[in-house]
Amino acid sequence: MALSSNLRYQMVAGLIEQRCLEPLLTERYPAALGPTCLVIRLANTFIGSLLWVDFARFTGLQPH
Repeated sequence: MALSSNLRYQMVAGLIEQRCLEPLLTERYPAALGPTCLVIRLANTFIGSLLWVDFARFTGLQPH
């Protein structure tokens, strides 16, 4: 789980936020950068939760 969450965090923080969103939104819509990052990070957390539940079911830690 630590490996998966670290990789997802690095992708969101490094690639999506810094490389894609900041150049696009900073000049035209600076107020939209914060809420957009918040939505993306919440989606990342939700995806991580789904992956954890799937892993727990696959390994038998959580019954179906």
